[in-house]
Amino acid sequence: MTAETLINPNIPALQTTDTVARALHQMEEIGIMYLPVIDNDTFVGIVSEDGLFNVPNPNIKLSALELEGQRAFVFQQQHYYDLLRTSAQYKSRVVAVVDKEEHYLGCATTMDLVAHLSAGYSMQQNGGVLVLSLYERDYSLAEISRLVESNNAKVLNATVDTDEDDMAKIRVTLKINQPDLSRVIATLERFGYIIAEQYHQSQMPDLDSERLDLLFRFLNI
Repeated sequence: MTAETLINPNIPALQTTDTVARALHQMEEIGIMYLPVIDNDTFVGIVSEDGLFNVPNPNIKLSALELEGQRAFVFQQQHYYDLLRTSAQYKSRVVAVVDKEEHYLGCATTMDLVAHLSAGYSMQQNGGVLVLSLYERDYSLAEISRLVESNNAKVLNATVDTDEDDMAKIRVTLKINQPDLSRVIATLERFGYIIAEQYHQSQMPDLDSERLDLLFRFLNI
């Protein structure tokens, strides 16, 4: 899943021409302690409620402040793991998402990320992972699940993303409740499915550990 898909449309961006008072009002109104700041459509940093409370004059414009997290952004096609790392690095509950020219597209919050990770907890259960590459017209989760289940296995989680190696195709990532996927792979290949990647549980502990470590650092921000 890319950063762009986690943009929260309910989080507004402040302009550098906004005052400290307006920024604090916005934060109070939507119940958030951090907000991104843009100059027209260019991301320039983040302000926090604590930092703004320390500004003696509430009528000062944000352009006069030294903004936090001036590099607290990720590009729209980066993986959501990069959002985790950036949030932890800059100790910010919001991370901006920009295009390749660094034009502001929106932002994701730590709560959005935690919700996404919570929805994917099945990815941490015992088993293996397969990544299939196929044309969208050929995709049927019901058919794939039937083939997997014919080998006494079950699909615990399935996600669909664009295949970056071939934009005409999609990649289907399957978490399956069996650590040995050889029979499942043989069945899928027999029915014409291309296995782009395969991982067994023993190959993934470092990845899971890193993700959980970042999540805990998130919650301590």
